[in-house]
Amino acid sequence: KSGERPDTIHIENIPCKWMVNYQDKSGLAHDKPSDFVLKKAFSTFGDIKIVDIPMLDPYRHKMKKSVSGMKTFSFGQDLVFEAYIQYKEYIGFVKAMNALKGMKLCYKDRESSRAWTSSIKVDFDKTKHLSDTLIKQRKTERERLIKEEKEKEFAENKRRNIEEMQKSAKLQQLEEEEREKK
Repeated sequence: KSGERPDTIHIENIPCKWMVNYQDKSGLAHDKPSDFVLKKAFSTFGDIKIVDIPMLDPYRHKMKKSVSGMKTFSFGQDLVFEAYIQYKEYIGFVKAMNALKGMKLCYKDRESSRAWTSSIKVDFDKTKHLSDTLIKQRKTERERLIKEEKEKEFAENKRRNIEEMQKSAKLQQLEEEEREKK
């Protein structure tokens, strides 16, 4: 099955700014890496089935480490990210591993003639991160966290409403007391 055989590479320390989609007009992730750009960059080795960037999921840091695929803390957490790339065929995986193993990633600016390099860590995925079972576990965990968040929000709104009702009741009582005094 895909995700359990050697078809997924795990890349760490990719600079976020290098994978930003500047053509994205939504403005939601102006400084976050884009799975579209990552997919386009690494599809030179072969057809890509799935790309997973754990830092893009807001619920990933709340999940168990075994399911989330994220490290608990790394220096420069918002500057670099890690990604899992699963190829459709084994040959794409092999080409990517051979081309990237022990190499640096180079970024060339389109406007100027400047270029930068970054040391990346490339390895095949040993944790079966993109296997069907772990994807399903992450999905159910995300749904559970969303449900808990909605319940907390509902309870908070209910508490606020009760406090407001109590305040308005106290104000009415004070107004009645003042009327009686007058």
